[in-house]
Amino acid sequence: MRGTLRRAPRAPDPVDKPDAKRAKKKADASFAKLPHDLQKKIFELVYREAGISIQEQIKRLCAIRLMCRCTNEWARLALASHVMKRELERRKELAALLESATFSAVAKAILSKDASLSIFFHHLVVGTDGKNALDGLKVLTGMFDKEEKWLRKCHAHTEAGNVSLEGVYPDED
Repeated sequence: MRGTLRRAPRAPDPVDKPDAKRAKKKADASFAKLPHDLQKKIFELVYREAGISIQEQIKRLCAIRLMCRCTNEWARLALASHVMKRELERRKELAALLESATFSAVAKAILSKDASLSIFFHHLVVGTDGKNALDGLKVLTGMFDKEEKWLRKCHAHTEAGNVSLEGVYPDED
């Protein structure tokens, strides 16, 4: 016969006593329970951190939008505004690239409307829920993409040694 060693029973903990009063649960310190205005202020501090690029701000806003319905709604407009700023940055980079091109006057004329479109866009979307801002942004970026594609095609054509833009046409959709 084999002998087994048994452990002595554990002494009851005072918390385990049924007649002892249980401590009340502490209130959950949940971020979701904060007022929406305070949540919005905290998230604004996250995506408007000093020294980060617009691309990083856009990434952070996209992540914030995925959190819940509330953040999705209020971050739409901010996201549209930041994407518009980024589009204008890209267009300025293109303008700098085309500065020395033989058709720079044409490029300047095409790209000069960007500031006006930006102001117009921001005035139209102020105070909205952001849905139409994103839709308008899709239209604007589509127009910008077509223009940029044509300008890059012209730049490549002139860089290849051609002196005129004859025969270079925008792509048709």
